[in-house]
Formats: sequence, structure tokens, C-alpha cells
Amino acid sequence: NMYRIFKTVFEHYLASQMSPDILHLRHDHFQVIELNDFAKLVNIGEIEELEIGDVLFEQGEAHPFVRVVIEGELDVLRDGVLTYSLEDGNFISESGMHAGLMLPGSVEASGTVIATRASSTTGKIRCIKWERADLVKLLQKCKPLSRSF
Repeated sequence: NMYRIFKTVFEHYLASQMSPDILHLRHDHFQVIELNDFAKLVNIGEIEELEIGDVLFEQGEAHPFVRVVIEGELDVLRDGVLTYSLEDGNFISESGMHAGLMLPGSVEASGTVIATRASSTTGKIRCIKWERADLVKLLQKCKPLSRSF
């Protein structure tokens, strides 16, 4: 029991040491996810910084990733027409975040996603990117995270 208590307290301490912008993302968009579980989620991902005009993927391309916008704005175009914009806390996932997440491999992109506006506070466009398979493994292993996700 003492080991589990120490492990939990230590994991919470490590999670509280995440960067302020990641803690802010959790506070604003993912409060339902426990801090320790959110840290696990962030740790298996990769932070990517984008420039205005960067194309994440084109319509029709294979898309094996799931992303969440940390800051900035990205536009989604379908057949060259702007359909909507993605902002802080929005997921970028072709197959949805529920049943579709469990689809193995890549999923064909139904639109083109382009980085369009930097954050007014930091001047950056950033996302957390996960390999779909890695995210599925974590969700299968960590049931509390899976339930709150």
C-alpha cells in the first residue's frame, strides 16, 4: 500500500510540473481528465509547432494521427472550400474520437487542414500529435482515462 501511495503522489507531482501552456490546456478543455492521466496522454504525444500556411494533410491522403490544438487556429477545407476552423482544445481526427478511434491504421482524410492563425498571446500554432495506435493502446491500458476521454 505504501508503494502505491508514494507512486500516486510522485506521479501527481511530476504531472504538476508540465509546462504552463499544457496545464492551461487541461484546465480550459480537459478538466474531466485527472491530472496524472492527462500527463500520460501528453507524454505519449509529440508537440508540433506549425507555421502559417503549413498543411497538416491533404484531402484524400492517409492520415494515421490524432491531434489536439494547443494554440492557434487551423482551417479545414473540403474540395477547396472552407468548412470550419479549429481552435484551442479541438481535436483533429478523421474518424472521430469514439468508435472511429479504434479503427486500425490510417484513415483517409476527408478534408485539407492548414495552419492559418497564430495565437495572439504567443504568436505560435501548436498541436499535440499522437499515432492512432499508440493512443488506442494507452486508452485500453488506462481505463480511467478511457472513460473520461
